[in-house]
Amino acid sequence: MKVTTTATTNAPTVRRGTGGSPLLTADALPPSGHFIAGEFRAGLGSETQTIVDPCSEATICEVSQGTADDVDAAVAAALEAKNAWGRTL
Repeated sequence: MKVTTTATTNAPTVRRGTGGSPLLTADALPPSGHFIAGEFRAGLGSETQTIVDPCSEATICEVSQGTADDVDAAVAAALEAKNAWGRTL
């Protein structure tokens, strides 16, 4: 006896759009930079990462890459804030 089964999947299919409006514009993004100690700050380095709309392959914006000094500032701000945040409910 031969048994035949058919597999089905609910995995989404992703297709590249053809024309039309972009998924996201630079105006829809939050301020750029690193969010450290409750504010957005420019990165200390000069390197950037291009953010691309996968639908249109258009550049949305450039964001600064973090440096070791940016990480140190973020960690210091987190350590300073941890006691106050630990008391919140």
